[in-house]
Amino acid sequence: MVNYLLNAIPVAPIPNKDLGYQLKAAMNQLKDAFFDLELGKVNYAAMRNAPDFQAYQAIAAQLQHFDPTQLTGQHERLAFWINIYNVLVIHGIVAHGIQASVREVPRFFERTAYTIGGQPYSLDTIEHGILRRNRSKHWLLPRPLGHHDPRLTAMVPQLDPRIHCVLVCGASSCPPIGMYQADRLDTQLDVAARGFVNSPEVQIHPAEQRIELSKIFHWYGRDFGDKADLLAWIARYRPPQERALWAAAGRWKVVYRPYDWNLNQ
Repeated sequence: MVNYLLNAIPVAPIPNKDLGYQLKAAMNQLKDAFFDLELGKVNYAAMRNAPDFQAYQAIAAQLQHFDPTQLTGQHERLAFWINIYNVLVIHGIVAHGIQASVREVPRFFERTAYTIGGQPYSLDTIEHGILRRNRSKHWLLPRPLGHHDPRLTAMVPQLDPRIHCVLVCGASSCPPIGMYQADRLDTQLDVAARGFVNSPEVQIHPAEQRIELSKIFHWYGRDFGDKADLLAWIARYRPPQERALWAAAGRWKVVYRPYDWNLNQ
């Protein structure tokens, strides 16, 4: 289901080798003008009629002619699709005039999309089909891409669970927004993971033998493995003095925090 192709305007193609540079430059302009990277917030209201946003939309239209399979290797593909996902969320919020929450638009993540290389890529397609390597959004749903879907060739080579610490859904409970570069990606993803698991979204209460986790770890826990794998993954990014606590935490109660869908503005 794709109803909102936000870059579907007629545009003459430019060489693919130039598009990558122009897209990154346009994203950087948005970042400098409207992203507060320290707070992880976005100034959506200021963006709506700004020249920098108009310039970004013109470059986004070029994605219609961009072949994502030309991206080589894990890092190039991860960085590209993470950045596209995050900016598409922002584009969708601005285009729909969302005031308080993406829940104002029914099925926002299924319906908000770009055409890339002649194929529609919704937010759900990017997250679950491309970045999660065609895993279903929920247990009871089918895989997002069928066996012969041409978009399968655009998938990242490996699922990296750190994506859940960088994908921004426009909500206050999301991780902070950032911009990602292929040549620095491992470091950037580690920094993002460390920041997210040391935020209020993850809390440990030894006296009560209870752990509070972001709802993201409930929705996508299987991307990390079983419960022991998930806790071990979190522990790697927590302070070293907590390691003994996390080693014992497999027997503790896990509580998932309510998700705040209010805009991260």
